[in-house]
Amino acid sequence: MKFLKILLFFLPALFVSCSSEDAQNYHNNSGFSPQKFDEKKYQRIFNSLYIRIALDKQQSNQALDLFIRDIHDMNDMKLFKKVSEEAISQYRFSDALLISKAWNEIESTPESLKMGLVSSLETGDFNSARKYFRNYSEITNTSSKLDYSKLFFYLVDNKNRLNVINFFEEELNDNFSRDFAIAFIELIYSYNMSLEVINLIEKIQSNNERNLVRLYASSLIQIGDYDSAEKALKSYLSGKELIDKQVYLELLEIYLIENRIDEIDDIVNSILRISPNDSEILFELSRILFDNGYYDLSEKYLASLVVNNDRIEFLRGMLDQKKGNYNESIAHFERIEDYNFKVPAIINSASSILEMSGEKEAINYLLTAKDDTNEYNDQVSVLLKVISILRVSESFNKIIDIASEHLKNNPKDINILYARAMAYESLKNINAMESDLLKILEVDKKNTNTLNALGYSLTIHTSRYEDASNYVMEAYTHDPGNAAIIDSMSWILYKQGKYSEALKYSEIAYLKDKDPEILEHHCKILLKNSLFNEFDNILKSIKNSGNYNDDLIEKLILLKDDISI
Repeated sequence: MKFLKILLFFLPALFVSCSSEDAQNYHNNSGFSPQKFDEKKYQRIFNSLYIRIALDKQQSNQALDLFIRDIHDMNDMKLFKKVSEEAISQYRFSDALLISKAWNEIESTPESLKMGLVSSLETGDFNSARKYFRNYSEITNTSSKLDYSKLFFYLVDNKNRLNVINFFEEELNDNFSRDFAIAFIELIYSYNMSLEVINLIEKIQSNNERNLVRLYASSLIQIGDYDSAEKALKSYLSGKELIDKQVYLELLEIYLIENRIDEIDDIVNSILRISPNDSEILFELSRILFDNGYYDLSEKYLASLVVNNDRIEFLRGMLDQKKGNYNESIAHFERIEDYNFKVPAIINSASSILEMSGEKEAINYLLTAKDDTNEYNDQVSVLLKVISILRVSESFNKIIDIASEHLKNNPKDINILYARAMAYESLKNINAMESDLLKILEVDKKNTNTLNALGYSLTIHTSRYEDASNYVMEAYTHDPGNAAIIDSMSWILYKQGKYSEALKYSEIAYLKDKDPEILEHHCKILLKNSLFNEFDNILKSIKNSGNYNDDLIEKLILLKDDISI
């Protein structure tokens, strides 16, 4: 900042001095009269330079404040783009919209219009968004699915996703086109909005477009409708001359989830008949089988691979770990050289050491590995593994000590702040928990996990339901497809005694994610709404699924007899 102040003091004088001298020399040498010094021009040049230096030195607020102050004197289009992006990254959305409007008054280009669209959607100014979107569509001749996809890719990281979704839903209703709809489906799929994906695909009635079929089946799997997903995939495969290996693999995942042994064998044999020596397919088969707990089959197909690389070595290490061959698993992990796999290998080696030698040895190994790791993010990943081990043993004070030591030198590390906050929450120190979570929001105002955790924790530990609701609703605007956030919304309403409203959200959360906590909340809300048949049906289905432990099932059975829930 000191350098900038010195520059600010001397540079205008330098411009004046140089410009005056140059003008005099020009007059003496050429016979032409000197031009009048344009103070405004040089002040604009100086301000642009100052802003660029400030941005380079990560002094964003100073740069943005100066740019906005003199915005009507600015004409550097590259700088307009740079400060627009910076305003978005700093969550200064109103300023970003102001900058975008000034930019588009000077020129209307695809880049300026896209930034105007982003800024408008972030602020919820749909009228401006509509103007920018339609102007963009007109000058770029946006009409194909690829055109819309390129635009949506630009918007996918918008902080206020709910605004993005609501706006384009309106546009789609007003100006429906199939290509527009397909691109929009891909966008909301990226937001994990499985129910909305299903409804829109059914609306456009597509049963033979590969990508749509896959998105449709994947979304159905996410909500647990395996029969419909299987039907969609089989319908697509029927009558195809060329065998689609990837679709077969997706069909296999359904059979694995439902433990349909005969169909699993048929699918695997079909895939291997198509590609008996395809190393990619064999690896994918092994990975899918591993992910679904079929360790012997996974090992069988992995063993048939003649090639070897670090990802195969890693999977072999994981298989040995699952089989209890801990020394062998560590040996596989230690042979890995690819840095992309190095930290996961360290973390999984620690898991094997934990099983063989206990918590102390595993933590000592991790702390040594952390000191040997150069990248800061990798060090944090290793430290988080230490914390996860300590959480299992409920050593919450140790977690706080380790996290606090790290935060002395890295006070804005949101991952470690979050870990410490959850340790405080476990110790019922809600004030300390809230303090740490608010520190995270100072760094990242739109951190959805933190917003949701803060809202949910306030709900279960306090009666500050209005504050809790505000935090969770803020999280929802940024991640509307997140089942945990939707569950939190339902639970706040439940705690407020708004049982029918709570049910609307708990049903959606349960459809999206059969997590035990979401399941328990949904069952309690069903009972509060006297929906006993629905409760009994869920209880029956989870008993038959075999995916839930007996303690949870017993807990749910007891709920029905407890009228005070």
